[in-house]
Amino acid sequence: MPESNRLVDDEIGEPYPVLVTVDESHIAHPPPAPRPRIEWARFSTYVEQHLTSQPVNNAADVEQLASHFCDITQEALKTATIDTVSTPNRRPTPHYILEMIAKKRALRKRWQQTRCPTLKTQVNSMSAKIAKALQTEASDTWLQTIESASDDWTSVHRLCRQVANKPQPIRPLLASDGTPRYRAEDRAEIFADNLEQRFKPNPSNDSQHAEDIQKLLDEYFLRPIPPDEDPIVFTPGQVLRMIRKTKLRKAPGPDGIPNEALRHLPPRAIATLTRLYNGILRTGHYPSIWKLGRVIMLPKPNKNVLNPGSYRPITLLATISKVFEKLLLQHLTPHVTPRDEQFGFRAEHSTTLQLTRVLHHMTTAYNKGEKTVGVFLDMEGAFDRVWHPGLIYKLSTSTTPRRVVKTVANFLTNRLFQVAVGDSVSTVRTIEAGVPQGSCLSPVLYARYTDDIPLESGSHLALYADDAAYYASSMSTKQAVKVVQRTLDALPDWLARWRLSINVAKTQAIVISRTALPPRLSLQAQDVAWTSPVKYLGVQIDRRLTMKDQVQAAVNSTRAARALLRPVLDSVLPLKVKLGVYKTYIRPRLTYAAPAWYALTNERRRKQLEAQQSISLRVITKAPRYVRNSTIQKGLQMESLDATIRRLTRRLFQRVGESTLPHIQELAPYHARPPDRVRHPGGPKNPKNLPVREVHRMYKGQDQGSALRSTCALSFSTRLTPRRRSFRVKTIVSLDGLIIEKPHKRGTIGQCHNCQHYGHSARHCYAKPRCVKCLEAHATKDCTRAPDAVKESVACVLCGKTGHPANWRGCPNAPAAARRAPRDGHGYAGATFRRQYAPIAPWAPQAQPYPAAPWAPQAPQAAPWASQPPPFNANNEFGFETLPSFKPGALSPQADPSGCLPPNPADWRKQPKGPPLPANPPRRNDRTTRPQVAPAPPTVAASAPRPPKPASKRDLTAADADAIRTFMAVVDEIENLDEVIDAGNAMKSAKDKNIECSIIRVAMTGHQPINIASVYLSPNKTLLRSDLESLFALSHSTILAGDFNSKSRTFSSAFNSANGNILEGLMDRLDFDVAHTVEPTHYPNVVEHTPSVIDIALLKKHHPQ
Repeated sequence: MPESNRLVDDEIGEPYPVLVTVDESHIAHPPPAPRPRIEWARFSTYVEQHLTSQPVNNAADVEQLASHFCDITQEALKTATIDTVSTPNRRPTPHYILEMIAKKRALRKRWQQTRCPTLKTQVNSMSAKIAKALQTEASDTWLQTIESASDDWTSVHRLCRQVANKPQPIRPLLASDGTPRYRAEDRAEIFADNLEQRFKPNPSNDSQHAEDIQKLLDEYFLRPIPPDEDPIVFTPGQVLRMIRKTKLRKAPGPDGIPNEALRHLPPRAIATLTRLYNGILRTGHYPSIWKLGRVIMLPKPNKNVLNPGSYRPITLLATISKVFEKLLLQHLTPHVTPRDEQFGFRAEHSTTLQLTRVLHHMTTAYNKGEKTVGVFLDMEGAFDRVWHPGLIYKLSTSTTPRRVVKTVANFLTNRLFQVAVGDSVSTVRTIEAGVPQGSCLSPVLYARYTDDIPLESGSHLALYADDAAYYASSMSTKQAVKVVQRTLDALPDWLARWRLSINVAKTQAIVISRTALPPRLSLQAQDVAWTSPVKYLGVQIDRRLTMKDQVQAAVNSTRAARALLRPVLDSVLPLKVKLGVYKTYIRPRLTYAAPAWYALTNERRRKQLEAQQSISLRVITKAPRYVRNSTIQKGLQMESLDATIRRLTRRLFQRVGESTLPHIQELAPYHARPPDRVRHPGGPKNPKNLPVREVHRMYKGQDQGSALRSTCALSFSTRLTPRRRSFRVKTIVSLDGLIIEKPHKRGTIGQCHNCQHYGHSARHCYAKPRCVKCLEAHATKDCTRAPDAVKESVACVLCGKTGHPANWRGCPNAPAAARRAPRDGHGYAGATFRRQYAPIAPWAPQAQPYPAAPWAPQAPQAAPWASQPPPFNANNEFGFETLPSFKPGALSPQADPSGCLPPNPADWRKQPKGPPLPANPPRRNDRTTRPQVAPAPPTVAASAPRPPKPASKRDLTAADADAIRTFMAVVDEIENLDEVIDAGNAMKSAKDKNIECSIIRVAMTGHQPINIASVYLSPNKTLLRSDLESLFALSHSTILAGDFNSKSRTFSSAFNSANGNILEGLMDRLDFDVAHTVEPTHYPNVVEHTPSVIDIALLKKHHPQ
């Protein structure tokens, strides 16, 4: 260092000599920047008088007009600027404190001369008084600052930044020879040397590829612009609107023209600027004066400040150039849409959604027992190493207009930069690679440059700007590693072709599993170490998905922020202002990306997060220790942190459901549910775009040792308008029998007051009305006959006799409700149902307008219309029929396959007639065989004895249905699913041919038909949302029941054993939705209604205890 003295202490012979370098020049903090005042009226007048307009026909005209416009604007700013005296940042020390300091110094000087003990005592006493006076003055100054800041919210933000961002000391930088440099000029040159090496492309390993790219670009630019390409012309109105959208509080570029100056340009200047922008597009030449950027270096956290590579460059560009870039971006974005995996710098995308996508995949695989292998790449100098010819070539292969490609090519080439450190500026350096930092075009250009990153089959890709991650799942860890390794093997060739590089030492890999770690992955002949946790987009992910590291990181960050802002939180500011400071600066550290990872945490870690909010609120209110946290929250009208995160999650997924992008709609919607091992970020998947009306809970039976240990039923009831994309089924593999329990009331059977039949209510009856008095087709209340006048002429619809109506309990054919058997501990969800009902026989044609009951003494002859299928069965409660061939086009109201029969008997023959329900179906032992259905037996007598209860130590199958007097159906398997669900191209691959599915339809009288699908999930399969959509698309209401195989982790719970065979904990926590669409369904009279409740259980090789 010039003019410095060096002292070397090595005469004593110590092993570590001390070298001290003393600079004689004064190094002090720069004074506060002046805040001049600008008279904008004078500025506009000066620009109006001195700005000249000239045509733009070639590149020279573009350069001349751009320089002239910048010079006039700068001169106008100088003319309109009024210098003001800057006030010091610190408050001057009061006069009485300065007198006390002078007196103390005099006493200390006398004591040093005399060493009198009395003087020493006076010096110490004076020092204590001065310290107390300074502390009092500092408190008064802070109180005055707080009082001035409480007036508006802007001053509060400025105060928080002043407290948190303390001035950093001037630190040296190590030069290339290892010597520290302190001067601003030297540090600026060191930074410039480092950035100059950083803004260069990586060396090419394929020179032939580079030559081919350059040759193709030369041919591309030599070809004339096609005449059919529409010219791009900007208007003064577009330019003015874009200028008004710029933010005022932004630092200007090297030209010193702020955004506020552009807002005060006169109309003549706006027209000249528009002519300049159109000339740039017409000539394809970008002004060189706008290619210069001023770089400000900011230190990275937790990095060595002596190393110039530990600083992040922030480039300040010309404001006039940034307005043109925003206008150009509007014509570039429609032609370079990034791939679906890219979530960075795009509308309707965020880091939270990308994390939700990744964590949902990992969680789903973890619940299925699969292992997920993830690799998080560290792109080395991604934005700074973009190869310009490669980027321009990729733009030329898209549909981007030639004018835009040519302008972007000139925009990227021959760029310059200079580093500013304080008032010193480095020499101008060149940029040979990379996209300009600070430009709105850079994210779009980088996304286009990396859009063709390789992705092998079986792997998944997650991109957010330059953050890239590969992940894959499989039942075997080795198989998942092989899938990811195939992608990593294809990556080096792509990196070499496009001259990018990856820092393998900083690349992280993780295995989401409890098993031992597999062999390491390799990338570019280097091993990628397994790490837990890994940090992706600011969230710590551990290998067991407990998110404990993320919770601890959020807690530590909150503590640090609260410690920095404690002078503000503990001040005399109003509570409303301090709560605003907490919500703005502290709570976001707890809720960052919480909708993606909060559902994976357990109760203890959620309490840790909640405690941080409670501590902050206690500091704000200064509440004593005996006041409860709930009382503080209630007094401040603050919701809990858990409620805040749930509200953010609901709002997030509401925006997801309203998105127009298909890959955004595929994200799992939020569902409020308690935490358990069935974990998904935001809750389990439900049919998309369905507003949830209510959420029900399924509880286990009273006896935990009952059938709940091995039987699980999951039901969904919904109305869904069929979609073209709904016909995809990939994991439904088998089925079994169903037991469907009809709704009932104890001791009675409901009668319809509309049609006078039993088993349903008038609210859901769509049959023709029938009068009780005269049996004519009108409502009883509308009948004009007197009861006494028609008493003998009234005919019963059940027995056909006169003298009594159908609602008379003395009728011999009146249905008698059997008494309900006492519960034996198995509950509703178990497989052994003990409810007793009257036996149900298949319908047989009768002479009456409606079929007679099965216990009728004698049935008359059949009527002429008896060959037509009726709308309901003998008991007038349920009608059963097989599902016809289903095609997507058949879901219209004119051809509704749901089987909803019109009330007009003349239209019954239009409906397909299904086989009657067998009274004694055979036992079904093999799922791959089709059982032979026996013919229906004749109707039974009314005095039929009650059948005995089934044995308690044998299988409950379809053969036991009549024995326990339960409505039962056995459904044959459908060998070819394409006959039921037209899946199109999605069903043609060989891997999807193993799908089997069976669906039956229950048509309740007056109700909408309900499709019931039975599924069996093998351990290596899972139930996807696409499966539910396919099932829901078959009808407006679908009930899904299935044995989800207790050894499958798809629906495991926290109470499962190690091998996952115990499921009683699952039934205690399982939720299901009842979702409804807003539009009414296509049923007779277009009436919207809710189907009756049906209890479902599946019997599959179950032995009741």
